[in-house]
Amino acid sequence: MFAYFYGIVKEIRFNKIVLEVNKIGFEIFVKQNEKFVLGEEVRLYLYDYLKEDRFNLFGFKTFKELDIFLKLIEVNGIGPKKAIQILSNSKIEELIFFN
Repeated sequence: MFAYFYGIVKEIRFNKIVLEVNKIGFEIFVKQNEKFVLGEEVRLYLYDYLKEDRFNLFGFKTFKELDIFLKLIEVNGIGPKKAIQILSNSKIEELIFFN
């Protein structure tokens, strides 16, 4: 399990980035409203999601966001993609009372 990656943003997509860490590019799901700049160095706290047919990484700029994400996926019926969508459409302060 990865705790965080520190690397350079190489690609920016709608809800993913490619983060280069030691010359390896990792595709990481991020909040849709998160601002990234090509070439910037960034630390992302990670959640690794492993199923029989896929391995996905979800990244967050703060540990608090990761913590709330982890609490959201504990709710029955909310998976990682739904949880990151909830975080994308909400302010962290609005969700903090769940913590």
